[in-house]
Amino acid sequence: MKTRILPLLAALVFAQLIGCASNKTASYHYAQKQIERGDLDFENRLRVDEYVNAFPQNEFAKPAAGKDVELRVDFFTDVLPPTKTKAIAQVAIRTREAIPSEKSKKMGFVFVLDVSGSMSEDNKFLDAIEATLAMISELADGTEFSLVTFSSDAKVAIPPTIVSKESREVLKAKVKSLEVSGGTNIEAGLVLGYKTLTQLTKGTTSRLLLLTDGISNVGITDPKKLAQKAGVQYLEGARISTIGLGHDVDETTLRTIATDGQGAYYFAENARSLKTLFMKELDSLMIPIAKKVFVQIGSLNAKITQVYGYPKSADEIFRVDVGELNSDDWRIFVVELERSADGKALSQINTDGSREQI
Repeated sequence: MKTRILPLLAALVFAQLIGCASNKTASYHYAQKQIERGDLDFENRLRVDEYVNAFPQNEFAKPAAGKDVELRVDFFTDVLPPTKTKAIAQVAIRTREAIPSEKSKKMGFVFVLDVSGSMSEDNKFLDAIEATLAMISELADGTEFSLVTFSSDAKVAIPPTIVSKESREVLKAKVKSLEVSGGTNIEAGLVLGYKTLTQLTKGTTSRLLLLTDGISNVGITDPKKLAQKAGVQYLEGARISTIGLGHDVDETTLRTIATDGQGAYYFAENARSLKTLFMKELDSLMIPIAKKVFVQIGSLNAKITQVYGYPKSADEIFRVDVGELNSDDWRIFVVELERSADGKALSQINTDGSREQI
């Protein structure tokens, strides 16, 4: 695919270092497994950009020196030649790699694990334990780690502990001792997990990851309300991500929790996919580069008919909330264009606040 400078499509990227969120690959993997099962009653919950972002995009150039985020647009066909009225384009953004000082920052990680009775089915509990043990092995020394478990209620199975050569085996032994029972009270796990986040060492980059296989009537997903119910101070910059394990997971609820918590939602079929997810995403989860990123897409000489998976705003400009972009991260959005006589001219606003006419 040949890269073009933006003669037709203009995108506005605003990156402010404050918060986070995004969904990356969940829809692709979830749909793949549902199709294998013959269940097609899920298409309205899928996200086109998650399909695209399920595959490596290493051909995209990384940001130039001094830039956190790079913007790029490619067209799948010629740019609306006289004989054609529509074209498909993709808008891509990518972040730089982490620098040594960012990698050395103190990290805190609270893992909220579903130990309800349903986790005993299809080896899901054993899969989760195996993946958790692998994750603990991969955590860098000095990382602060805590484990909260939930079923009908929630409890702190492992209080905040500094990972070291000595503590690593103790942590693993506690994980191996876990058992399943009871119902699925996700809200209880979230509230206690958030409270545990506030107990991490001050100044720590804090992350919460919730893993469940079940369906729960979650009453609270917003971090500020979680903090209020937990009786603790709201943590600005703390992020809540979710993983759905198994085919029967409530994808909509887990996506909502991740969106409200400014985190990512993932789908995992089994221990192998869980371990792959942990190995692939753990470093990225812990090193944010740009926060509260959003992209606005408009047209110079054509009409944007849709950005797949995203609604159009009142002024006919599509706003795509990207959330947090982590180290060496990317997002791609598929755009449909139609020739228009009164297309609006826009300009690009770089992440440093400067403006460039395109």
